[in-house]
Amino acid sequence: MPGTALTTLIGHGFYPDPDFGLNNLAIPESLNRHDDWYGVEFPAPSKSARRHFVLHFDGINYSADIWFNGHRVGSMRGVFQRGAFDVTAFLRPGR
Repeated sequence: MPGTALTTLIGHGFYPDPDFGLNNLAIPESLNRHDDWYGVEFPAPSKSARRHFVLHFDGINYSADIWFNGHRVGSMRGVFQRGAFDVTAFLRPGR
């Protein structure tokens, strides 16, 4: 996810930019006490018996359960944690 849930909400106009004036007062404190889902779709590369496909995360903040094509492949917890998860078995080429 390129950013945080808050930056995404600001970018889509749900909240004003908190860096200006008193805009930060328009953002509810409760926003940090609920779960968010982030999803992305991309074309799957051709599967090969000699290839492994790994999902890389370069900075999860603060926790995440990682799912790929309906399968939970792992979890992460901590400030800006990095992780890699082998998703070879769950890849669906052409879908």
